[in-house]
Amino acid sequence: MISLYLYMNLPDIIPIQFGITLIPSNWGSKATIFIFPIVLLLVPTFMSKKTINSQEKSITGRIATEIIMLIVLAVILIMMIGAYYLYFKMI
Repeated sequence: MISLYLYMNLPDIIPIQFGITLIPSNWGSKATIFIFPIVLLLVPTFMSKKTINSQEKSITGRIATEIIMLIVLAVILIMMIGAYYLYFKMI
């Protein structure tokens, strides 16, 4: 929902990459704000318990795979929050 709201209010070109000093170093289309939400929808689809259980037979392997999946989702979520924070900080 945040992405849809932002899409309506963003200019056509937005910063998509920031340097160490948090100064924009690359610019792109405003449609790039949909990358994080799409990834957050696709990753769980491919990492579902049904898929994991069909590929991994040992309980240790399944638990390790689920932990890795949760870490990946957490990193993506943190990146998305950081990107929105930087955008609102620039306004």
